[in-house]
Amino acid sequence: TMCIVPDLKPYSFIQNGNFEGTVADYMKLISTKTKLDYKFIKTETIDETIKFFQDKKCEIIASIPKVKEREKYMNFSKPYIDVSFAIVTKNDFNFIDDISILKDKKIAISSKYAYIEILKKVYPSLSFVKVDNIDEGLKAVLHSKAFAYIDLVHTTMGILQNNYLGKLKISGKLDQTLPVSIAVTKNDKVLLSILNK
Repeated sequence: TMCIVPDLKPYSFIQNGNFEGTVADYMKLISTKTKLDYKFIKTETIDETIKFFQDKKCEIIASIPKVKEREKYMNFSKPYIDVSFAIVTKNDFNFIDDISILKDKKIAISSKYAYIEILKKVYPSLSFVKVDNIDEGLKAVLHSKAFAYIDLVHTTMGILQNNYLGKLKISGKLDQTLPVSIAVTKNDKVLLSILNK
């Protein structure tokens, strides 16, 4: 049984009731190579996915970053995707070639993903402001409530092109990337071994 992150285009999302995106393609490839069959369990949010996993309603999560507090109840496969972070600013701002430019400026970041804790450790000089979702973060930049917004590159690109063209832009990216793994229930070492192979 497999849960996913259901709202992370273009990586992992649900469309017409089906699991779609880059992660779905990887999972199909793994299924072909291992002969594993997945039963897709639908969830609405990342929080619900984590809850389903903890309640043993699903045995794997198709894509998730390795975060220390999750190691109590998850094992993680070797990472199979490295995702980059985009820095979004207003359209009139120059390219950010040095992260120190962002020091002492408010940086909006979505609170629904665990990578906020990773970024806080890697960039302690940045002042992060939590927002509920990407749209709230981009609006915070647009209305000068935050200087910049940080999120995953490809997720951000699609929303900028559709909703904020000529107003906001990707002005740079972080050196830090986000390694993504498959989460497996703690007691299933055999499944973990198969996925790693």
